[in-house]
Amino acid sequence: AKEEQKKNEEFTNNEDVTIKLNNHGNKNKKKIMPFGESITYWDSKHHLFIKQKYSNLKIELLDNKIYSITQDLFDQIHYYASMFLLEDKGKCTVAIREHDWMKRYRILKNSQITVDHLVALFTYTNLPTLRSKFIQHGYRHYYNHETVSKVELMDKHKEIWNWSRLLLECVHCYGNPFDEYWRYYHGINCKLLFDRFNIMIDVPSSLTLDKDFAYTFSSSPGIMVELNHGTLSDLQSLCFDNSLLSEFPFEEERFIFHSYVSIKDIVINGLHHDQWLKIFRFWY
Repeated sequence: AKEEQKKNEEFTNNEDVTIKLNNHGNKNKKKIMPFGESITYWDSKHHLFIKQKYSNLKIELLDNKIYSITQDLFDQIHYYASMFLLEDKGKCTVAIREHDWMKRYRILKNSQITVDHLVALFTYTNLPTLRSKFIQHGYRHYYNHETVSKVELMDKHKEIWNWSRLLLECVHCYGNPFDEYWRYYHGINCKLLFDRFNIMIDVPSSLTLDKDFAYTFSSSPGIMVELNHGTLSDLQSLCFDNSLLSEFPFEEERFIFHSYVSIKDIVINGLHHDQWLKIFRFWY
């Protein structure tokens, strides 16, 4: 009883629960699942509108302050992207839709994917260190209790402005809706707290159609989530087939960004909990 009273007193003496969450987040940024927050490159009136710093993707990748690459590596990637456009799969990768909200950088329907889009996709898919650094420093990683100020977020995101915008366009112009007959998996290596069953993923993220492969991304015990269509609209639940560009196409990678998804199952050590989620959904 005395121990329980002591715990209650410690909790009462905390200045603010939100501050406690923020302090925890500052110490464990790498251990928190990033859902992110929507950033825009088109609407200057949006509260998270961010201006362009580097005039194009090449200069950005070579000179950014987060993680830059060499000229030789960029040339190799650019050559690969140019060759991809000449192949059948490159010729078939065209814009499925166009969006009025993209305004200045609007992509016309049926137009072929560009070299810049392919370079951004290739660096995301095949350069894991660059991807990790860009995602860690360029996006918000919390939904409600932030650990990064708006000013700091804008300064850092400017370093990857072109890269991030191009990736977003890849999903929303060239991507396809989640297929109701496929199962999409994401391995988990951190503690999660979901406050809802449908979530908007506003950070570049990867899924796989291979359940066994998803386990390789999870720590022991192996945990992964099964995601699917967010049920609102095909325009919100989109993904891009990254296996077209991946050095490991057998991974069946699917890329999502600003995508609305639904949590269908949580698999722990091979045990499915989809029935429990159905019960929770009924009462939630």
